[in-house]
Order: sequence, then structure tokens, then C-alpha cells
Amino acid sequence: MKLSTPFSTALTGPAKNKLAVLLALLLIFMSGCAYYNTLFNAKQSSKDGLKAIRQAADQERLPNTAKRHFETTIEKCWKLIELYTDKSKYADDALLYIVKSEFHLGKYAQAKLHAEQFMKKYPESELIPEVHLWYGKLLLQEHDIDEANKYFIRVITNAKDGRIRSQANLELGLYAFENEDYQKAIDYLRKALKEKVDDEYKARLHYYLAESYYIQKSYKEAIKRYRNVDDYSPTVDIEYKTNIHLARALAALEKYDDAEKLLRKMLTAPRFKEFVPVIKATIGEIYQKQGQLDEAMYIYREVVRSRQKSPGSALAAFNLAKIYENRFNNLDSAVTYYGEVSKLYSKFDSVDVAKSKNRFLNEFKTIREQIRYEERLVDRLKNDSFFRDSLYTAQ
Repeated sequence: MKLSTPFSTALTGPAKNKLAVLLALLLIFMSGCAYYNTLFNAKQSSKDGLKAIRQAADQERLPNTAKRHFETTIEKCWKLIELYTDKSKYADDALLYIVKSEFHLGKYAQAKLHAEQFMKKYPESELIPEVHLWYGKLLLQEHDIDEANKYFIRVITNAKDGRIRSQANLELGLYAFENEDYQKAIDYLRKALKEKVDDEYKARLHYYLAESYYIQKSYKEAIKRYRNVDDYSPTVDIEYKTNIHLARALAALEKYDDAEKLLRKMLTAPRFKEFVPVIKATIGEIYQKQGQLDEAMYIYREVVRSRQKSPGSALAAFNLAKIYENRFNNLDSAVTYYGEVSKLYSKFDSVDVAKSKNRFLNEFKTIREQIRYEERLVDRLKNDSFFRDSLYTAQ
């Protein structure tokens, strides 16, 4: 029986050469697809990490889901650089994603090192302005303010991408905001809004602009800016904070019904489920402002009983403790609720005050009981002859 000739050997010279070329092109195409897919997946992981941050109730702590996404981004980007070398087409993209992911993970020293490597290795990259932006943010983490500002100004001056320029203005605005220079913050934020940016980012800028007015007690202007946020596409965390602060601004102008209506509407929205304790505690504060103490205490107790670990639960316990201490002179209940604050949310902004109050009132209770005991003893010595005789006999 005659064996069949392999297809490749059966081809004549020209046909064989054409097949080799086609196979080589196919291999290059497949390699390019794998390369692109690796970078695409890394970018998607980064986006998912940012989304997890924006949806988190606790903005001071990186959610575990976000942490996993950023770690995946770093892993895929290093894999891409290792497989295709640091001279490949998208190596600079990969290194920038590593820098940004390390920043979000709080690995600032590593992120700074890799940003410096980027600037040294890819000085002509079109991504340089964005690297300068992140390098400035890393310098802020080291409190090197002057140097950070130099990089932000460089971005504003040189970046062609309005989105990058806007972010640099935002960073300068936030720094001014944190240093209570609210007029300068407003100036930078307005400049950031002039750039062509997406709606989600624009909503964020309007929020911080409103905050600058709110802290200066310019409530009417703040309310106007808070309402602008809804005109765009705010993320859940920005929408939540906007509505909470809008309600507080309305209450500051004694528009209590409008404030409560807004907060009650938030309670019906599933996307705000994680924020329910804060929403309810804010409603309690609005009742308290109106002198409706029973209603305020009722809702505070309801929040505390839920035992949900949240700033709102800690706020409700703290407010209850203050009411019992200052309005009713009920030290036992005050001590109890001050003690609940750190248990309900250890990062609550007044947790140290609550702990101090708890210790002080406990000590005060002990001293008060001792004084009462001694007063009763003196009274019996003065007025109870049988008690005096018993002491005399015992002596």
C-alpha cells in the first residue's frame, strides 16, 4: 500500500513559499492578538478596581475586590513586559498601569520608583503628561508639596489631553481645599470644569465645587452646585455624598421638609443600601435641629440596634450619648453609648472624643458614688443616734 504524501511536501516551490509566508503572518497575527488581549484584560481589571472603589461605603479603606483587581492588573502588565520585552509597542502603557495600580494599593514607594523608571526609559512617550500627573500625586503622599505642584503645573502647561489637564487642576484644587484655602480651590475647580471631560468626571468636579461653598456656609451657592451633579452621570459614592450634603445644606436654611424628603427617597433606592445608617442618622439630626428630640432619639436607637459597621451607626451612638449627657444628665446611658461608638465604626471622626468622654464620665460616676456614700455616712452620723451608738460599741 502506497503512503500518501504530506500536504506540505506535495506543494511546488512557489506555492510552498506562499504557504510559509501565510503561516508566518498568521503567527504574527496570533501573537499580536495575545499581546493586545493581555493589555486589554489588564485595563479592564484596572477599570473594575476603580469601579469597586467608587461603589464602596468606606472610602478610606480599599475594598478587597478592588485590591484583587489592581493586583491582577499588575500581574498581567508585568507578564506582558516579560514576554514581549520593555521595548514593545505597549510596554509604556503597561508600566503606567502598574504605577497607577500600585498607587491605589498604597504601594507608594514602588509606584514612585516605577514612575521614575518610566520617565527615564520613555521620555518621548505620549503618556509622559499622565505619568507626571501620577508622579505629582505620589509626591503629595510624601508631603513634598512644592515639587508636586511643579509637576501639576507642567501637566497643565504641556498636556494635550484636556482630561489630564483637568485632573491636574483637580489635584491642585483638592490640595487648596484640604488647606482651607477655599477660594483658591474654587478657582482651580472652575478651570478643571472648562476642559472637555466625561460626564462622570464633571459630576465629581461639581461635587467638590459645592463642598467648597458648603464649608464656607454659602449654602445657596452650594445647593445650586450640588444640584448640578445630577445633570451628569455621578458614580454611586458621589451621588450619595452629594445628596447627604445637599440635605444638610437645605436643613441649614431651615428647609427641613425638602431635606427629609430627599433622604427618605434615598432610603428606597437599592444602590444606597450600604449607606442606610448614615442616611437615617442624618434624618435624626434634622429632627434634632427642629427640636423633635423624641423622634431623633427613636431613629438613632434604631440605627444603633442594627449593629451595622458604618460611620452612620457611630454617629447615631455619639449623638445619643451627647443627648443623654447634656439634656438628661443620664450618665449611665451616656457612658453606654459613648462606648458603642468605636465598636460600631473605629474610624469615626469623633471616636477619640467618644473614648475620652467614656473614660471621663466613668471616673466621674465613681467619684460621684463615693461622694454620695460619704454624704449618706455623714448624714447618719449627724442624725442617727442608733448608728452612732453601734459605731461606738464596735470601737
